[in-house]
Amino acid sequence: FVSNPPYVRESEKRFMNRNVLDNEPHNALFVPDDDPLAFYRAILKIAETMLLSPGKIYFEINEAMGTEMYHLMEYSGYSSIEVLKDINGKNRFVKALRNG
Repeated sequence: FVSNPPYVRESEKRFMNRNVLDNEPHNALFVPDDDPLAFYRAILKIAETMLLSPGKIYFEINEAMGTEMYHLMEYSGYSSIEVLKDINGKNRFVKALRNG
């Protein structure tokens, strides 16, 4: 599985570039501040039945959510969890392994 779900918190909208705000659908970008991992939980629920074991899952994440995503993946039964940095040194991806 590879996914890039909405992950920008509503409160971060003011920091977005105008060209992104004007040209990208907001429902593809933003999540509520009080539940920024909602889409990840939903995808992990689907992966319970769709992802073969052993299987790998990769997510693009909000740079501020690395620790939270690590814990969510751990809680969801994944192992070999890694929070990876982008070329700017920001936490931007999570990859993990599903065993059984």
